[in-house]
Amino acid sequence: MTTDYVKRKSAKIYEADEESLYTYDILQKNYPYIYDAMKKESFKLESSKCEFFEELLYNGKVVGFATQDYHPETLQIYINAVYVLPDFRGRGIFKEYLDDEFMIDSKIAIYQPNHLLIDLLIKYGYVEQVEDDIVVSMIDFYVSSANLSSNDLRYPPEQFKVYTSNIYDLEISSLIVTDDKLTSDKNVIFYSQLMDDDKNNYDGFSKRQKVGKKYFRNIISTLDDNKDYINYVKNEYKEDEISDDSINEKMEEDIALLLNRTKALLFYENDGVITTQQRDSISEQVIDEYLSGQVLKEGLETRVEYLVKTVNDPEPTEEDVRKKISGKAFVCPDCHEEIDAQAEFCPICGFNHHFNPLFMPDLDDDWDEEDVELTEYDTLDELLDSVEEMDDPNDIPFYLNQSEADMFREIMGGIAELSQDSQIPEMYGGMGLFGGVKPPKMSLDDYEFESCSHEDSLTILIYKTLSEINDYTSFDSACERVSNTENVDCDELKEELVRQGYVENRVDEDNWFEVGNALKVPDLKDILCQNKQKVSGSKNELIERIAENVPFENITTNPIYKVTEKGRNLASNDYYYYFINFMGEYDLEDYLGACGEVKADAYSNTITYLRLHELKAFYDKKSYHLVNHLSVISAIMKANFHEEDLLRNDLKLFLASINPVNVTPFEKEFYHMLRPENVFEIKRLVGELEVDLDEVYDKVYDNFYFDEMIFSKDDALKILKKAMITDDIGYFSSLLMYNYFVD
Repeated sequence: MTTDYVKRKSAKIYEADEESLYTYDILQKNYPYIYDAMKKESFKLESSKCEFFEELLYNGKVVGFATQDYHPETLQIYINAVYVLPDFRGRGIFKEYLDDEFMIDSKIAIYQPNHLLIDLLIKYGYVEQVEDDIVVSMIDFYVSSANLSSNDLRYPPEQFKVYTSNIYDLEISSLIVTDDKLTSDKNVIFYSQLMDDDKNNYDGFSKRQKVGKKYFRNIISTLDDNKDYINYVKNEYKEDEISDDSINEKMEEDIALLLNRTKALLFYENDGVITTQQRDSISEQVIDEYLSGQVLKEGLETRVEYLVKTVNDPEPTEEDVRKKISGKAFVCPDCHEEIDAQAEFCPICGFNHHFNPLFMPDLDDDWDEEDVELTEYDTLDELLDSVEEMDDPNDIPFYLNQSEADMFREIMGGIAELSQDSQIPEMYGGMGLFGGVKPPKMSLDDYEFESCSHEDSLTILIYKTLSEINDYTSFDSACERVSNTENVDCDELKEELVRQGYVENRVDEDNWFEVGNALKVPDLKDILCQNKQKVSGSKNELIERIAENVPFENITTNPIYKVTEKGRNLASNDYYYYFINFMGEYDLEDYLGACGEVKADAYSNTITYLRLHELKAFYDKKSYHLVNHLSVISAIMKANFHEEDLLRNDLKLFLASINPVNVTPFEKEFYHMLRPENVFEIKRLVGELEVDLDEVYDKVYDNFYFDEMIFSKDDALKILKKAMITDDIGYFSSLLMYNYFVD
């Protein structure tokens, strides 16, 4: 009998309104074949209610579902049920769903997992062994106090509370919950009650009959001895710490705001209001506008709704705009509707009407320059007097330089990128309800990095993979990560690494103990079980038993990869690090050919290579290119903490920026005479290095290249000092462009 699958191009999501959803009702009404399969397996849901119900797809068929709910205290979203039809298990559907959820929200949690789910998480690399049967999870687990027992009846769990745990005991199929005070003072821990599946398939009940006080004391001792490693694994997938706390807090806040606001776009698409292409375009526009300050956080929701509402409206002509604003006292510069000048943002379109763009619109001669509020000054001193100073001259305002903006986008996963041809929503902060189907991975034959040749692009891809591997990230995990971030086929990537000799996947007597230690205990037990050997004992005993009793050619459960010397050499090649992170616009072959193969000198050789480009831009009198080369040099110096060199280079960058030569009309559209990241970096370095700005500036200026400068030595210093104490550098730069830029 054939199954009448529900078929879709993208996953459907049900969201509760005022009342929770009833999972069984949804299944019986819309997916009877899934409901019948669950009954046949005696699969029971721990909770029949949920806030979100999401389809799981495979090749366009609905073959399972996942449900999510809210933590009653924190309102954090957690997964409370996942089911995949038996015929579709083992195809990575759950892993893909979980990876997508983790990519969207690293704080995603799972409610009361059973032993089978823990085994899957171990297989997928989300759970690591601590010692013997104790494992630690990167994912938080929630468990109700009603389902917890205490090893000491005098200290029961607190009633009506949901506890969080990251520890699981494979021996007794139980979550382990610790309490800081009770565990340290009284040797008390809580452990979860057996799930139905654990009783039937893991012999959990008989195993628990054999444990006593000593068993739990050993658990506590194991947790205490391994607390550093446990904490590392628990936090491995959380957002990376940023050295500047203010930047870290702002970026986390901004990411959450953007993702939560743009999540609404998926609902608009599902309802047929916008197309997938329009959704991607709006998502990208909102990101760009928020990063540049054109939209404030308070106006994000209004902005998204306005862009959806007007997505099909024709672009107004300049004549349309003039007619619309005629006779109005104060209009929004984006939608041109009349608004209150004191409002924080336009209540109609969400645009920040106080935004001062770095460059004014390039309109025809009939447009009055007063519309952009720029003034022509007779002297530089008059111009400088017109620029407002910040309240605290010592303050260094928050800004996103290019590398931080790139990091911002990387953490968000690229809203438009993630959602292309898929239904992964652009959201954050726990609302991980849209797992969906990811876009098909491209073949390695189609992979390109920037403007590199295909061969060089593959080498860069391989470098990215090998550089991911460390003590806590396996080869498989590294391949999965690069496969997801670069959207390439993971199996092809592994095959290419083996084909080119960067890794090997053989097991022999020489490397078995190294390979065995890299495997998890369940993998070792699988090998022994398949070869009819005893599976009890410590990890070292399992490794020894395999070496003594299992032919190495029989170890075929999963490919076991080992990085070769060739792979280690590539992973340690810093030239690729500099090129990928800072120099994508340069020619890789020219760069590697000029720098040679001496890895120890990668930093100095790279700076020398860029200095040659800097000199060429000077001799060709190309300010636009000169500024770009100096910007890359500053980024590399900053990444290597060469702060004295960085200060001198940033001063040179400042002088090059305010003295443009031979800038084409096209380049002018992107040219900044003042750059916030450059000015504030100079200010930071002068303070931290405790140097005299005038003294360092004198030396840099005297060695600067151009014979003819727009500004004299003293005037340029005046501009710099003024820029260091204003928080409106965009407007300041516009004034300089308007008054001094020579076409």
